[in-house]
Amino acid sequence: MMFWVPLLAGTGLGVISVALLAVGGVMRQRGTWATTIVAIASFYVVFALPSMHLIGAQSLA
Repeated sequence: MMFWVPLLAGTGLGVISVALLAVGGVMRQRGTWATTIVAIASFYVVFALPSMHLIGAQSLA
């Protein structure tokens, strides 16, 4: 159960985000996907480090 809630929430938010980008016309701009990927990559580290503690990984510090 703990696996499905974040997965479904992230998928739902992703679909809503893409739909809003399409409705707003942002998808046609040249830098949309590059900016989106850089933002996701930046925040990936922020959210990945705390979750490593949940799976029993050693502390990085």
